[in-house]
Amino acid sequence: MINNYQIFIAFYAFAVLWVLVLENRKSCVFVNIKPIPVLLCCILLTSILLNIEAHIALYKYAVPLALFFGGVGDYLIARLDDFRYGMILFFAGHCIYILFFMGITGSNFNPGAFLALLPSAIYLPLLIRKLRKGYKNLSLLVTAYAVTLGIMVCTAVNVSIIIGDIRFAAGGLFFMLSDILLSQEMLLKRRGQASLLVLPLYYNAQLLLTLAAAGTV
Repeated sequence: MINNYQIFIAFYAFAVLWVLVLENRKSCVFVNIKPIPVLLCCILLTSILLNIEAHIALYKYAVPLALFFGGVGDYLIARLDDFRYGMILFFAGHCIYILFFMGITGSNFNPGAFLALLPSAIYLPLLIRKLRKGYKNLSLLVTAYAVTLGIMVCTAVNVSIIIGDIRFAAGGLFFMLSDILLSQEMLLKRRGQASLLVLPLYYNAQLLLTLAAAGTV
């Protein structure tokens, strides 16, 4: 029997497919549909929270807000062809995810989660050193974003270790890998075959974190 989650994933996959088909055209249609998959996640999670009669901890309402920021960030990056505005919104979204993950685990922390910081710790200095001349003044913003992303992934991995749901860790790590590849394209202007993975990784990250968050309600 088909349930609501299967219907949602079907709509989500359809929207993502259209985004990927139109990605290289950079048309008005692409700009308008790029945020739709993440906004669908936002709507799904909001509807779940609003239809639960029991008291829900305030931190659980944070994820729809993070998804909304992500959707708006997607639109601005595509509409303005300038990653800075999107980076600020995603920075806010990552801060919200961190609060959500810490709300789940409380004071429980497994030191093994620190390993999730290694990719950022290794990649960030290399990225800052290789920033193109026109982007040197963004080094502080890039650093702040990368550190926040690393902490978000670290806390997501910690949730997976504590409660045993791998979707949190996978979502966080997919997010990090997507952003590393995106930085190669937008900051270093290196567009290779790996850049084709940016959006699939990103959309899978948001979907995994949405379904994982729904499972905690």
